[in-house]
Amino acid sequence: MRRYLLRWLLVVFVILAVIGLFTAGIYRLQFDTDLLASLPQNDPVLADARYVIMHHPIQDRVVIDVGHPGMDIDVLAEGADTVGARMLDSGLFKEVGFQQIAQLMPELIQHLVAHLPILFSREELEENIKPLLTPEKVRQTMNDHFSSLHLLDSIGQTGFISDDPLALRSLILSRLSHLSPTKGARIHKGHIVSPDGRHILIIAKPLISGMDTRFAGRITALMEEISVELQKKYGRQNGFTITPVGAYRAALDNEISAKRNVKRAVLFSTVAIAMLLFAGFPRPLIGLLSLLPAFAGTMVAFFVYSLFYPSISMLAVGFGGAIISFTVDYGVTYLLFLDRPYETRGMETTAEVWSLGLLAMLTTAVSFAFLSVSGFPALVQIGQFTALGVVFTYIFVHLFFPLIFPVMPPAKRSPYLPLQRFINKIASSQGIWKTYAALTFGVAMLFFAKPEFHADLNTINAVSQETLNAEKTIRDVWGDIFSKVYLMVEGHDRHDLQQK
Repeated sequence: MRRYLLRWLLVVFVILAVIGLFTAGIYRLQFDTDLLASLPQNDPVLADARYVIMHHPIQDRVVIDVGHPGMDIDVLAEGADTVGARMLDSGLFKEVGFQQIAQLMPELIQHLVAHLPILFSREELEENIKPLLTPEKVRQTMNDHFSSLHLLDSIGQTGFISDDPLALRSLILSRLSHLSPTKGARIHKGHIVSPDGRHILIIAKPLISGMDTRFAGRITALMEEISVELQKKYGRQNGFTITPVGAYRAALDNEISAKRNVKRAVLFSTVAIAMLLFAGFPRPLIGLLSLLPAFAGTMVAFFVYSLFYPSISMLAVGFGGAIISFTVDYGVTYLLFLDRPYETRGMETTAEVWSLGLLAMLTTAVSFAFLSVSGFPALVQIGQFTALGVVFTYIFVHLFFPLIFPVMPPAKRSPYLPLQRFINKIASSQGIWKTYAALTFGVAMLFFAKPEFHADLNTINAVSQETLNAEKTIRDVWGDIFSKVYLMVEGHDRHDLQQK
């Protein structure tokens, strides 16, 4: 009785230890949903793209389109002011809007006026500047200056007029027109307004990276709150809409999709395997225990993996469902040898099954471990995580099951294995027809072996339909600002950068 009690106390201890290790592993690991981090690191094209994206100011920006169906641009600007104020008050953003850029404009214009002689090439001087020096053009330009001096917009412009009477600075500023998100956009009360006057663009810089999904969740909640506030303040009939886009939405969608798919894969594989085990063992409940080592091995693999790496891709976590599927074989093999019509013993079964499953375990674990040299970060993580899961499942089978089943009484019925009987019938039949049948089947399958390889990142970017609709809205109103071609130039200082 004492030995029986100690054995079950040890069983409970092992189960609690596995749960504890799994909890510690989940706590230590950061689940990565960044698709760029999952791509090969040694490819020069991908490396350059990743480097530019990481240094591009638009990388973590949140772009918000504030829309209003009416033509009252002042109401639209007031609503945009409300959105910007709430975003700043939330403490989630460093900068909101274009106030900082607007503050830099006077300094930029002063710099242009002071360096006008070196900002034009010989061709530009001949083609663009020389025609402005005719008496008629000079007289027209000066009349325009005099006409504008009585307007409020001319405050602070007298210094620029005296230093640059021909307004040559406007020719330089026109070169910056490509920075505008769309052609025909204009400035109204510090906001960029779309050509139709029904949309305002707000660009915000988050406090931390939008790839942090917990922070991304807070931004999503904030946008929903602001939308509700606008509806309450202006009424639903005014039709204010807020359409935010950015890397934070893709990161959050990928994480939600990956978690949902992992749960689905684990659920479906577990249910399907459980049904097979229930029918394939003389004692169905014993057959269901074949799932236990697979779960335990995967849980311990999480902990061991967390000792060497701070994060794991959701792609690798999703493969956990497959680990549970094929490592069940070790538990099935052990329990099939244990659950027989005569009395069996756990340690004797271990001696029988050990050598039978050892080679299969080693080949599987080593095969997946060799993915570490693939150069593909996602495959490296899948290979290492899977190899750990296979090894720990095998160890758990031969350490845990002998504790639970030191002695197994004889089963009262035989297992229901129709597939086994079919295979036995084929194997026992005589004739060479089986060889020809196998060859014919193999040749026929060659016509269906047509793998297709997709290199489009969008095929693995599991963003939601709502995010796709929001990006389409931004493209329709402001153009495809995320699909431009970018050239990055680096320098040690400002002068080095200008020279390059």
